[in-house]
Amino acid sequence: MPRTIYALFVGIDDYLGSVNSLRGCVNDVTRLHDLLTTRLAGGSDRFNPLLLTNGQATRQGIIDAWRAHLGQAGPGDVALFCYAGHGSQENAPPEFWDFEPDHLNETLVCHDSRAPGGWDLADKELAQLIAETAANGPHCAVILDCCHSGSGTRDAEDITVRQERADTRTRPIASYIVTPQQAAQLHGQPASAASPATPWAAIASGRHILLAACRPEQTAKETLFPGPNGLERRGAFSYYLQDTLQQTGASLSYRDLLTRVNALVQSRVSNQHPQLEASEPADLEQPFLGGAILAAPAMFTLRADKELGWMVDAGAVHGIPQPVEGGETTRLAFFPFDADAAALRSLDAAAGQASVTQVSPGYSLVAPLRFDRAPLNTHTTYKAVVTSVPLPPLTVAFEGDAAALALVREALDNINGPGAPSLLVCERAQAAGAEYRLLADAAAGRTSIRRTTDAKNLAVETPGLAAEGALVAAQRLEHIARWVSAARLVNPATLLPRDAVRLDIFRVGADGATELLEASSGLRLAYEQVDGGWRWPRLQLRLTNTTDDRRLFCMLLDLTEKYSIYAGLLPRGGVWLDPGQEAWATVLVRGQLRKTLDLFIPDDLWRQGVTELHDIIKLIVSTEEADATLLQQSELPVKVTPVMRAMPGRLNTLNRLMARVHTRDFGAAPGGDETFADWTTLEVATTVLRPAEATITA
Repeated sequence: MPRTIYALFVGIDDYLGSVNSLRGCVNDVTRLHDLLTTRLAGGSDRFNPLLLTNGQATRQGIIDAWRAHLGQAGPGDVALFCYAGHGSQENAPPEFWDFEPDHLNETLVCHDSRAPGGWDLADKELAQLIAETAANGPHCAVILDCCHSGSGTRDAEDITVRQERADTRTRPIASYIVTPQQAAQLHGQPASAASPATPWAAIASGRHILLAACRPEQTAKETLFPGPNGLERRGAFSYYLQDTLQQTGASLSYRDLLTRVNALVQSRVSNQHPQLEASEPADLEQPFLGGAILAAPAMFTLRADKELGWMVDAGAVHGIPQPVEGGETTRLAFFPFDADAAALRSLDAAAGQASVTQVSPGYSLVAPLRFDRAPLNTHTTYKAVVTSVPLPPLTVAFEGDAAALALVREALDNINGPGAPSLLVCERAQAAGAEYRLLADAAAGRTSIRRTTDAKNLAVETPGLAAEGALVAAQRLEHIARWVSAARLVNPATLLPRDAVRLDIFRVGADGATELLEASSGLRLAYEQVDGGWRWPRLQLRLTNTTDDRRLFCMLLDLTEKYSIYAGLLPRGGVWLDPGQEAWATVLVRGQLRKTLDLFIPDDLWRQGVTELHDIIKLIVSTEEADATLLQQSELPVKVTPVMRAMPGRLNTLNRLMARVHTRDFGAAPGGDETFADWTTLEVATTVLRPAEATITA
């Protein structure tokens, strides 16, 4: 039965009063609005969006729009509220103190909240609005890209946090749209038992799903990301939420969606862990928006447009990435329109190949590269499948001593041989928009590489500013680029379901007992005191093929914050799993394999004051065998010498892509004897916490 997806998007960059301006909130809600508009077009569901930005998003304007617009959603419909802007706190009136021990409300800051006579939208009011909508029976989802408390406005350089100072005025009870009695009833309902509660969990009034940008003690960041017209300000949470919806072919559950978003956010910014809450824990397994967004197609249509030329009916919202610097772009194989599914998996049956030249939201322009049979007929349509996607180079800003930087540039220009420059690293003229910064410090006599958005300032330092030190620095930049590419590796055209292979993670207690962990919001694992000493966290990882009829090849990677990639968690780098079959990750300890894995913070970093480190556990699932060791590399700051690996005699598309993470050899076109390996990925972010006093470990 057709349903309606009612969506209210609120993005606020400009505020009245003394509120700090933001620059990415309107971009966030506009891009998600456009994505859903395109992805829902042509389906059986009806999309009914309403977009409020800046001056339209007053407190009363948001309340009225919610009630009038989202209030239309009935049984079977979807009601979505998406907010990007400042989060804050305010003094709660005495009537709310019984269930607010700190006497503070969590709030959303509206356009006119801090103008004379204005107020924020409090968590209790948001709960009331949700309750009113949920009472009509729709599927309700709330997305909040804001901070959960307030006392500052900046984080690292070039990073803005969506956090406004608390409102210290005493707010009268008459200014609320909810009475103390209603608020008490709303507050009395529990939040999800599946994940740690946040202050916003108090809005668990009506049945709904909450996707929040960060934990209560953290800040939501915005910085520069690639956009349709170049770099633009975006919230890290909103950007990777949209990126996941675009890049992942399968329809995702809320749990799977947040698992990937969490890992990618933590790979880009520090101290931000997106959260997932549900008033009914079982709803975490529901598909996003109740399945309104269909799985992205793995096959597209190629046709000739009289004005635009050759084009495919897939664009940015379907996961087709923009061409990147250096000429890399998406490549396609096209087939006669009557080709069956089997033919689409082999280049032998292809009519030719094409490359994407320009990407729009809903379509892409292409240039045919080769005709294997006959010239293309402009009056005929063809089927097209993606054979290769670009791997964007790592963008780095160079700063400091000019002579030393010139040597690093020279090393990068010849790193693959005389006149053969690096294809993994791209210099950006300004720090704004660069992912990493390389500082040549003449006084210290060294270069330092760090993530632009890393508040902890973990750096890879290389002594020496002469030619030898410059070469090592250039090699380490390529090492980091390989790590970043592996972390973000994704297949936008997969037909495999996201849960084709389930990854279960168990905590191992001091007594050997195991506990299944919920990983959608990432894992936070702390050292614990046992028998007078300190014990680091221990885990077990289990893979299960959940399909009924697919034999699948699994690879499991551990990407550490010291830029190592370890591919040895499964025998020989990967295992085949038959339907229903299980496998456990193992490590080699003193000559014996064991399935209990240790997660710890190395003493060298701990002695420098580092008490928190992040890993990404990445599962790659494929229909064909691939070589996970193509991605393996040691940790920094060990000197890196690129390892030239022999390619398998019979290639498939996944092997080729993984090899390009190291070589970026995009010029080698796939041959006719290659096969298309369908593959998908799953990422889990893990955080290990080691107290400053944890000097004894077991």
